[in-house]
Amino acid sequence: MPVLDRLVSRLTLGGMVVWLVLLAVPLAAAPGAEEEAMHLVLLAPTVLVPLFVLAAVPASFGPAPAVLRVAVWLLGPGALGTVASAVVPAGALAGALAALWLLPTGLLAFKAVADAGRRWRETTLDAAEVLVTAGWVALPVGAAGVVLARSGAQTGLDPFAMLLMTGHILGTGAILPLWSGLLGRSVGASGWRRWVASLLLTGLWGLTAGVVLSGGLAPSASVVAPGILLALAASGVGIAGVVWAGRVEERATGLMLAVSGGTLVLAMVLAAWFTVGLGRSAEDVAWMVERYGWLTAFFALWGGLGWRRLRPRPAAA
Repeated sequence: MPVLDRLVSRLTLGGMVVWLVLLAVPLAAAPGAEEEAMHLVLLAPTVLVPLFVLAAVPASFGPAPAVLRVAVWLLGPGALGTVASAVVPAGALAGALAALWLLPTGLLAFKAVADAGRRWRETTLDAAEVLVTAGWVALPVGAAGVVLARSGAQTGLDPFAMLLMTGHILGTGAILPLWSGLLGRSVGASGWRRWVASLLLTGLWGLTAGVVLSGGLAPSASVVAPGILLALAASGVGIAGVVWAGRVEERATGLMLAVSGGTLVLAMVLAAWFTVGLGRSAEDVAWMVERYGWLTAFFALWGGLGWRRLRPRPAAA
């Protein structure tokens, strides 16, 4: 797998450069909160997904499975297609460009489900692997959200709400379970991991269903209970991550994971405060996007870098 490791590392670095350039490029979105939400969504295909491929996929240092090889080779074109879809007007062309990201994310999800099925048959599937699998499975759902947002499809949500929903799926729905599963692999407390996985996934899927039913991320009766549950469970994960990071021998890696876990706690406190209904106007939602969105991005980026450093690095091919 050394060749794939080098490829994904270069994709991650190149994606970061592209994403930073995009911060100075006008996107095909309304200026302000909507454009900011699109920038945050684009962080997933350009940086976060290849970074978590490096962090979460076990390094066997042998030939990688064919489905993983194909997925990795398609990550670059998929990310470029998604970026291109954000700079052209919403419509059929933008939707088709965004659809390029569906294939690699779908293949990553397929591999994760196949691996989970194998572990189930071997009775080695634990809560940490369920969380990792749930994270990969959420990715193509988020990719489909990007397609819907950029194609201008009638979804019942306005373009801004659709971007918020997509960002929620990619950040909280995909990266949070991946991060939590990687922590579970490291902590090794099976009972704790089962409780965490149950509470986290119940809150996550309940909140997603509530957002769909309510037509947006503004606080409503259908999102309060699962939102609070998710915030509590994720805060517990973040605190556990900070505590565990203090035991990591390499200080730089431990610091990255501690910063990531602490940022997760801050993001969840803010989310809980917002969810209970302290803000409902469009201005409140825009305020929330600016703060919660960037906190989540910061959590995901530093977490991915930290978990990557813990994964064994292959020798030169």
